[in-house]
Amino acid sequence: MFACDLGSDMPVAVISRRPENLSQEIEWLRDQSVPVLVVQSLENIIRQGFGARCAFAMLLVDIDTLGDLEDVTVQLARLRRDNPELPVIMVSSGFGRDDFGITRLQVADVSLRWPVSFFRLEIAISQAHANNLEWQSRLDMIA
Repeated sequence: MFACDLGSDMPVAVISRRPENLSQEIEWLRDQSVPVLVVQSLENIIRQGFGARCAFAMLLVDIDTLGDLEDVTVQLARLRRDNPELPVIMVSSGFGRDDFGITRLQVADVSLRWPVSFFRLEIAISQAHANNLEWQSRLDMIA
């Protein structure tokens, strides 16, 4: 059974211009009583100053729908810098495979190849928290 432990009662923000692409993932989260907020763009999170630090448990970002990849990575890097304790999972059909490691920490904690399964999403949520702690420790060493 899918067991989603986000360590928070705050919602997961799903960032997608076509949220129907992640409807299954949204349904899985809601089935586990995880509140989900769908947001159309990263700009909305950044510009409107949602205070992501305290407003969300995690971001699930559908990078396939957000436009220019370079712009998206710049926005994610900015969001990560301003909110280092916010776990981020990127989802894309363009990824060759899932990446649960720390190779993309500047933009996300985990990268998932779309389509996503229950099992992989569960692993991603757990690993995103672990990788996020690594991201925070790296930032502490720089500061």
